[in-house]
Amino acid sequence: WVMDCGDVPSVRAIHLIEPNGRFDTPPGRNVSWRLPAPWDGAQRLFRIPLNDRNSASSIEPFGVGGGGVIAPPVHVPEFNMAIAWDSINGGLAGVDTSGAEMEVAWHLDIRASMQPVVFPESGELVINDFTPDGRDDLVVVDVVSGTLLDRVDIGSRIANGMFLTAGGNRDVYYCTTTTLSRVKWS
Repeated sequence: WVMDCGDVPSVRAIHLIEPNGRFDTPPGRNVSWRLPAPWDGAQRLFRIPLNDRNSASSIEPFGVGGGGVIAPPVHVPEFNMAIAWDSINGGLAGVDTSGAEMEVAWHLDIRASMQPVVFPESGELVINDFTPDGRDDLVVVDVVSGTLLDRVDIGSRIANGMFLTAGGNRDVYYCTTTTLSRVKWS
């Protein structure tokens, strides 16, 4: 499972510096994940079977040009769902993978920038949502229906581009440049 359009200018800027991301002078907006994409294509989700790469297939879950991401998708085999997002344009989508053709099952108006955590036993996915007013919230989403189950303002004005850390019991740890949070729900 991969998404294309990940070669965004901010990621390239970080990886062109050795050691990665250690700038001599502050890079400013050059490392913003919200910079426009240098292409017109829509974000695509690819399914590439390891035993038959010639039967690869793809879907455009959002259909909006100039899409891009900085983190890979997640496939949840327990529910035959893949979760994809477009960090540049915004959007989170659940894609039904049970058949030969993938189909978009649901959309949420969320601007994610990180790798999610999935709790397969409860069918919950946790990911960030960088809101229009500049907050980075964590959201809990039902993998199958796309229902937004919970939202927490973690107090950060900076979105994280990395990943959450799962705790031991329906909780996650989240770290940005300015904030460290533990979020637990029931």
